[in-house]
Amino acid sequence: MNNWRGCAALVAVLLVTGLLGLAPATAAAEEFDETVVEDVNDERIEAVNADIETINERIENADDLELVDEVDATDWDEAEVEADRLRETPAALEAAMFDAVVDEINARAQETPLGKIANDVSSPDEARAEADRLRDDYGTLGGEDIEEAAQSLETAADLSQSFEEKLLTGAGELTPPETGTLEGTVTDDDGDPLAGIDVDIVGSSAATTTGDDGQFELETPAGEQSIHVEADGYEPSDETVDIATDEAASVEMTLSEADDDSVETTDGDSISGFGLAVTVGTILAVVGLGLRRRH
Repeated sequence: MNNWRGCAALVAVLLVTGLLGLAPATAAAEEFDETVVEDVNDERIEAVNADIETINERIENADDLELVDEVDATDWDEAEVEADRLRETPAALEAAMFDAVVDEINARAQETPLGKIANDVSSPDEARAEADRLRDDYGTLGGEDIEEAAQSLETAADLSQSFEEKLLTGAGELTPPETGTLEGTVTDDDGDPLAGIDVDIVGSSAATTTGDDGQFELETPAGEQSIHVEADGYEPSDETVDIATDEAASVEMTLSEADDDSVETTDGDSISGFGLAVTVGTILAVVGLGLRRRH
């Protein structure tokens, strides 16, 4: 019984992978590239955390802001979870930063006759408006201290927008590309199916080969894609297909046999037709020149 189950499992694997020739070959549009995670951590999160650390160094009377955790993902599913976290982070980070800046301003103002001077803010626009109000209401009384408080609010407003841009950009980079499905058949000039033909999406990692019936099925990035098909003994062929998100498109491609009128050069490159004639003519000319010089 166990042997039977093992054989059944093997047959199932062969059927899925198309090795029995009963199903077209398939491939994923975009394999997960872990360098995406590295780029988000190095170019987005590191920059945000550097600014947070600068804020924390200047705050003496409020809690430090928490740094943004680096992204940790090894596949698109994990990357999507991390992308959702990055999308939620700017709002929480903004609220904590504005609270810290307002608390710091008021803590320092308590040491002066002015007392509490800054109101709570919850957005960049409110922070800039509050900065203008401080200058209008207390500028002549507080002098440089009021200007410093106002600039702190404006800086927080700028950083809030910078944090949002960087983190949302990072989230977008961690989101898998939109894809569709491309189904097709590759035949020769006589209409006979060609098996084992390489099918590539130009500019993408999406690639596959045709099954015994010349058919293939390929998950590919959405949009206008260039399909490249080639095989030994045939002229390469290209087609442009528009792939809609979550929909299937189809294409039929024909490969013509390559011309046999070619020879191999010493470095493995083939030359044919007029190029061959020119090469032979050049060789004969050189030989003739040598003979004339000897006579």
